[in-house]
Amino acid sequence: MMFRDLRLLADESLDPLLVHRLQVAGVDIQPFSRLGAPGLPDSEVLARANAEQRAVITHDADFGALVFSARQPSSGIIYIRPGHIDATFHYPTIDALLAIELVSDRPLMIVASRSEHAILIRQRPIHLDV
Repeated sequence: MMFRDLRLLADESLDPLLVHRLQVAGVDIQPFSRLGAPGLPDSEVLARANAEQRAVITHDADFGALVFSARQPSSGIIYIRPGHIDATFHYPTIDALLAIELVSDRPLMIVASRSEHAILIRQRPIHLDV
């Protein structure tokens, strides 16, 4: 399965330009604003995404803590680093994600980091057995 086949929910931290770039590429991504409740706790965003079998795409590291430390069920987390900067900086990262094959059919934690010179994408299965 390819990254572009994932169903995503964009956390409110993700710039709308990145959401649009994924939509134009044909990704099934729903913006956070669709939930109609700005400022929802991350645990609630994750629960709603999981109920719809969507992975959360975000700049917020707290989602990883909810899954790996608090053991909250998840359909996946895509963490884009660094966060909260000009969205166009992340266009190459989004393009790189669109090209990857997923390492597992289980839910994944995907961390995509970009520096000035390189993009690093790591995938880690999320084990749901609590």
